[in-house]
Amino acid sequence: MKQMKFIIPLGFIILFGLLLIFFFITKNNDVNENDIRCNFDTDCFPISCCHAQSCVIRELKPDCNGVFCTEECSGPLDCGRGYCGCINDKCSVITNE
Repeated sequence: MKQMKFIIPLGFIILFGLLLIFFFITKNNDVNENDIRCNFDTDCFPISCCHAQSCVIRELKPDCNGVFCTEECSGPLDCGRGYCGCINDKCSVITNE
């Protein structure tokens, strides 16, 4: 019965951690029109350090020094699947597939 006292709080901690991870992953897609205006491919960078879903201009690129990412290939820019480039004056994900 004493083990049950620890299992329930541990379950809440794990659930809270998963919700935080979900929040940061979905936050990847929050960009507005001015954040993606570009002239050249070199103006565009991933919006986050890990598993980015979109691209932004150089001024908004994240500082990824000291950031370690999982080696999971889950995003369109992961594992060489694509890169950030400028298409029709907007930073976009360009896939290699």
